[in-house]
Amino acid sequence: MNSYLTEIMLTTFQDLFYSVYKTKPTDINGLKEGASKRKIFRLSDSSNSCIAIYNENIEENKAFIEFTRTFYNYGLNLPKIHMLLP
Repeated sequence: MNSYLTEIMLTTFQDLFYSVYKTKPTDINGLKEGASKRKIFRLSDSSNSCIAIYNENIEENKAFIEFTRTFYNYGLNLPKIHMLLP
């Protein structure tokens, strides 16, 4: 991913963080990627923290969301999904 797209992605993540927590993140840290090509970041401020994920693989994203919904419906303790972008 080129630096311009990375900048757009991080700006979008910051805007989403603000829309949920009404504050700007003070830290953005890239997390280690797994087997997929997801870009994973932890955004945080002094009292809030969230994970932001970007993945170009639409089918993998759909599967991830469906698994999450299924696990949530079974009462498993999962992080809340605040927003999905097309």
